[in-house]
Formats: sequence, C-alpha cells, structure tokens
Amino acid sequence: MLLASHPSLCIVSIKENGYEGVVVAISENIVERDHPTLVSDLVASFINASSYLYTATRNRAYFKNITILIPSTWQDKSNYQPATSQTFDSADFRIDLTPGQTRASTVGVAGCGMSGQYILIPPQRFQQIQAPPYRMIVHEWAHYRYGVFDEYAVTPNQLGFIDSQGNVKESKCTQQIEGNIIDVTTGNICNYPYGANCIYSVTDSKGSKGSIMFDQNIDSNIRTVLVLDTSGSMQGVRLQQMRLATSNFILNSAVEGEFLGIVSFNSRASLKSSLTEIIDQSVRNNLITKVPNAAVGLTSVGGGLQLALNMLKSSVNQSFPCGGRMIVLSDGEENVPPYISSVTSDLVSNQVVIHTVSLGSSASARLQNVSYATGGKAIYAPSGDIETLNSAFLSISQQNAASGGSQSENIIQVQSESIQLTSSQIYHGTVYIDQFIGNDTSITILWDLLPASLTVTSPNGDVYNTSSSVFSQPSNGLSRFYFGKSTSQ
Repeated sequence: MLLASHPSLCIVSIKENGYEGVVVAISENIVERDHPTLVSDLVASFINASSYLYTATRNRAYFKNITILIPSTWQDKSNYQPATSQTFDSADFRIDLTPGQTRASTVGVAGCGMSGQYILIPPQRFQQIQAPPYRMIVHEWAHYRYGVFDEYAVTPNQLGFIDSQGNVKESKCTQQIEGNIIDVTTGNICNYPYGANCIYSVTDSKGSKGSIMFDQNIDSNIRTVLVLDTSGSMQGVRLQQMRLATSNFILNSAVEGEFLGIVSFNSRASLKSSLTEIIDQSVRNNLITKVPNAAVGLTSVGGGLQLALNMLKSSVNQSFPCGGRMIVLSDGEENVPPYISSVTSDLVSNQVVIHTVSLGSSASARLQNVSYATGGKAIYAPSGDIETLNSAFLSISQQNAASGGSQSENIIQVQSESIQLTSSQIYHGTVYIDQFIGNDTSITILWDLLPASLTVTSPNGDVYNTSSSVFSQPSNGLSRFYFGKSTSQ
C-alpha cells in the first residue's frame, strides 16, 4: 500500500529546488498496533524537515514529494493508493526495528561527496520530543545524499586536542558552545587523554547555532530586536501601519521561547523594552504596549542599530553576540549620525543578522546593503500596504524560527486578504485548514474602524464572538480569535 504518493521510480532528483522521488518505507517487522501514529508522525516530521532543510541550505533545497510505503500487513485505508515500483529494499529511508539501537544511521557512505545506500531509522525515534526527528532527518540526508561527514567525535582521540599554547581544547562546533567531556558510566568529568567511555556533553549553547553535523539538537535561543523608525516622516498612516504590523508580529509570529527587545530611533535611539522571553500571552500583550506610538524628529538608523547591538551583547557577553537578529523598519534617508555605514563592520564581525523592511520609496538604499552584508532579508513594503508589511514580518519570523531550531513552532499563514466595507456591508469568508497543520490557530483582524460585530464559526458549528474567551483585543486596530493547542473546535 502507498500513501501521499508521487509517481516515483525510487530515484531521487531535484527540480526547481525540490527533491522528488524520495521514498520512506515501513518494514513489515513493525506491528501497526505497536506504533499506531507512525504514519502521521512521519508526515509531520517530513513537513518540518522540509522547512528545516530549506533554511539550512539558505533557501536552495526542500522536500517536494515524499512517498510513504505502508506494509501490506497493515490495515488498508481509503487514502492509501496501490504501490507501483516502490519496495522496502530500494527505499531511501527505511523504518525498521533495530534491537539495542535507537539512533538513526546512514548505511554505505563511501566517502565525502558520495551518496550512501539508505537511511535506517528505528520507529521509536519519531516519539522523541527532546531530540526532534525532523532535525535528525536533515542530518542523515546530508550523509546519504552528499556524503557529508559528522563533526562530532566518534573515537576518544577525536574528543579534544592540545593547542599551540599547550592547552587542552574540546572538539566542538561552534566555539562558543560550552560543555564537558564526561564518563557516561560514572557521570564524572574525564581527563585528557580520554577513555572509551568519554563523550562531549553540551551544557550551554550560549545562544549559538550548533552545526547540523555536530549536534543538530542544540536549541539556540532566538534573540530578536525590533528597531523601529519614529522620525517625523513616520507620522500618520505609516506609524499606524508600523504599530499594527509589529503588534501582529509579537502576537502571532514571534515564537514561544524567543527573546524579544524593542528599540526606536529618530534623532536619537531609545530603549523601549530589553530582551524579554516570550513565555505566555501576558508577555506578548505587555510587549505590544512598548511599541512606539509617536513620531517626531530626524533619522539616525545607525543609532538604532548600535543600541540594538549593545542589547544583544549584554544578553550573551560583551564581545560575541553571535546568533542575534534585528528587524529594522524605516521609511526615510538617514540624516543624523551615527550612520549605517559606521556600524556595519561591527555588525558583521559580531555575526548579527539584520533583516530590513523599507517602508515606502524614500527609505535608504543602505538598509538593503546592511541586510546583504549580514545575511539577512531586505524587503520593500509600499506605503499604505499593510498586507505586504505583515507578510514581510511573517517571512522573517519563519526564517528566524527555522534557523533557530524552533520548528515545533512552525509558522504557517493559511490565508491573508484585505477588504473594504461600507457601514452596511457584512463580510462572510471561509478558511480551509489542513488537518496536518494542527489546531494551534489564530484568526487576526486588523482594522481602521472597529467592526460592529465579529464572529467565527468552527467546523463543528460552534460560534465564537467578541464575548468568547478565545477573543482578545491587545491593541487599538487589532482583534484576535485564538484557538490554542488545548482548544477543542
């Protein structure tokens, strides 16, 4: 039997950046009743792995089509299709019982740049929460497809080395990750030279991103600073757009566990909120109150960048805020020092990624240059186009979440549209949500004038309105229905 099929000949190809013909086969040794959620787990894992791969390859590759081969001994279902040429022995990913082994492995890698024979994964690996399986899939895919080597020690003599000053150093990637080489049988710290029971154990990633081939399970804390233009040219519609877009970002796009700060700049830079961990709805609501609501003065983009950089430095250490990100929004040319050019080298040397949103045609061309120099996105949003502005923030947030290892918070915008209503008009709309996306869903309405009434009807007929517990209005111009993970719709 076959599920989620693409007419594959078990030959993987890449077309328009998408891998096609990838086959995942479940062994007949696996009993369905022992792993009743395995198929849905595979679907969810490969959806997240595709996004993770896309970010890891800097938007160059993703999984376009995946075929899952179901054992003939399993119960047939209406959405299964007959298998054609796919077999377990020719599959790229083989899910099978591996007694005494819970790790995935790539079989038959002949050397660097050479592909392997197949990837073997035990079924219980898809139940592990602390080590998300989608990251493991991308790690093993690098072995299988391109013969990329592991970057962690596989023998005791690879655990560390003596540097030129005679100091013992651990083998790790990246350098700022902290950890100890411990004896797995006793838990004690090992001394150099290391024995057979010694392994490297990460204690603190210092907010950095670990190499996928070193330890793909390192969660780097996402640290983002919003750097917002509040100069005089932002008065009126632009200021309202900025407030709505940033509030919507804080409410719906910033992921749980992210550290978020806010800086504004006009003739000088001002701290609105230091880096704050998003742990619940009350934190989001409080951050929204920190979004600037006045615009006056000239424009010092460099001043805003410098203050945000200092914030990121203080969150890790004063010399290396690697992994931090900024989202800079501005509508005009800079005319007060410090300028962008005076801080760009500092941003690059500290490995801070700068995403920029140019609001309107007058925004400085130097904004996109600093994005290109630091590996960030440069996005143009026409003045008056709130939908494009929201999409800009969402695309940046999706990249931040993926590169920070937060695919459990994978952000998907199902539908977005802009409408104009007269005082007597009523709008009826329908949104289709795929069952695999999950039920952690919000419907957000941005408005110029508060609608007389707002209602949402769920698939089972339940009606929610502005009196319902799922409704909130965190900011003027923004209303939201939030159906959380525990909400039954």
